[in-house]
Amino acid sequence: MSIKQLKRLTLGGQASRREEILIALQALGCMHLIPLSQDDADANHAMAMQQPSDASEALAWLSRVER
Repeated sequence: MSIKQLKRLTLGGQASRREEILIALQALGCMHLIPLSQDDADANHAMAMQQPSDASEALAWLSRVER
């Protein structure tokens, strides 16, 4: 796996589906989401802490990859 240069992406859509769409995009693993405000950052941190198994799985996968 390699690190690619970041590209900025702006999404438009229904505000009522915001969380659902952002979670789905993050789950795809094709982009890194950066919060635009501190409130968003706090909410994302709380959500990430509820799913530590995802981080453990990612770490295990990275540990198995040849360098």
